[in-house]
Amino acid sequence: MWLTEPLLTQRLRLRAFTDGDRPAALRLRTDGEVRRYLGGPMSPDDAAAALAQGPAGASWGVFAVADQHTDDVMGSVDLSRDRGELEVSRVFLPEYWGSGFAHEAVDAVIRWAFTQTAAPRIIAVTQTANAASRKLATKLGMTPEATFEQYGAKQIQFALTRHAADRPT
Repeated sequence: MWLTEPLLTQRLRLRAFTDGDRPAALRLRTDGEVRRYLGGPMSPDDAAAALAQGPAGASWGVFAVADQHTDDVMGSVDLSRDRGELEVSRVFLPEYWGSGFAHEAVDAVIRWAFTQTAAPRIIAVTQTANAASRKLATKLGMTPEATFEQYGAKQIQFALTRHAADRPT
């Protein structure tokens, strides 16, 4: 297993998904609000099939983001190499938006990734229309470096170098 111990933050436990997390994992794939900038919601059947297959592409690790006290899953953070470089992405259920959980979780995963890999930097890509994701990347200390068209929408790539990650966020 790629994650031997959960990552703990002030409020969160980042861990591997379990069978008991299936309802939240399905909702992260089928909820229209969650999937607004991710190509739209998946059908329940497609979401179940995707879960059965496990992480797609060059995924390195998918962290379930859970409340430290209740262990309820709020979202997930993914590390992949689909674009060649180590890339972080996240999705959260709408009831957890705007509370700083995404920042707390992604920051912990980035710091963990820099201790576990020799990656010189980590990237994040989002649609330019996704103001919340752009704001999160900036708050994490990531800098915009490129825009491009993909999946029928304008995207922006952010990057954070290992050296820049040493600064507090």
